[in-house]
Amino acid sequence: MKKVILYVKSWFDIVELSKYRNLIISSLTVCFFTLAFRYHRVSVILHPYPISNRLMAALVAYGGLCFLIPLATIPFLRSEERRLGLRLGNVRRWSFDLLVAYSVILALILIFARGPDFMRTYPLYKPAIKNWTLFVKFELAMMVYMFGWEFLFRGYYLFAIKKETGVAVAIVIQMLPFAFLHIGKPELEVYGSVLAGIALGMLAIRANSFLPCAILHFLASFTMDIVSIISHRIG
Repeated sequence: MKKVILYVKSWFDIVELSKYRNLIISSLTVCFFTLAFRYHRVSVILHPYPISNRLMAALVAYGGLCFLIPLATIPFLRSEERRLGLRLGNVRRWSFDLLVAYSVILALILIFARGPDFMRTYPLYKPAIKNWTLFVKFELAMMVYMFGWEFLFRGYYLFAIKKETGVAVAIVIQMLPFAFLHIGKPELEVYGSVLAGIALGMLAIRANSFLPCAILHFLASFTMDIVSIISHRIG
């Protein structure tokens, strides 16, 4: 029995479990959660409901799960890391950072939004092109979705691992799954998500909060939808 225990321990010694506990737990959580989302869409569970209500409910449910599942792992993380960016942070600093970042994003959207790939993709919810009520409902659901998404990457994942890996490495690590989840979007947006993931990570660290990242990501998505709807209507 002792040999079996030593054998099993030798496998765990490879990953230095005690030294990189937060990195291992948070990485496994993010990995399994995002893979499960790809294979088990929440909207399937809501199949009996009308498609518009089903989509809105699925977005809200996914945003909620992005909070609840990571939070369930908190008891297993090192105690000093358990805030996970869930704070207002340095509001004065991140307010200015947010304004600068959104100005850059707005300029890029106005330049690229009328490209054929973007016109095919956006708005993400096509019925919103002709129905402003559906547009408002969709954007409210997207707000919940984006806040959950940003907590998962720029709150939970980034803040859980930054002391074990160092800030620079943590920013790069949390960017990787974020970028891969953009596959299927327009090619320029997929490449841009690499830079965006790094910039959002830096913003979260400067702010000591994931909140400005959530606001910025939602504003970018909202603006892209608005510009694309206008383009479809006049084009």
